[in-house]
Amino acid sequence: RRRIPDLTPERVCRSPGDELLAMLKRHSAEGVRAHLRRDPGAATAPFFDVSFDAPLVWAIRLRCGLDILRCLLDNGAVGDATEALERLC
Repeated sequence: RRRIPDLTPERVCRSPGDELLAMLKRHSAEGVRAHLRRDPGAATAPFFDVSFDAPLVWAIRLRCGLDILRCLLDNGAVGDATEALERLC
């Protein structure tokens, strides 16, 4: 019997960054560290299903702590966070 793949929008649109974004929303530094240990490239990959912004921009937008920002930067996070910073000021 052939297996039919799950093509529901929730399943198809999920991206590997979902977990990282969830950790940022929870302000969980340990969760961010654990995720980046499993997937070091996640610090540099934009969130395609949200806004195409980089994790660093989201961390600033969500007002994450310095420990999370440092963790992202130590793992190569890049992105133009200027707009996010300007909104906070």
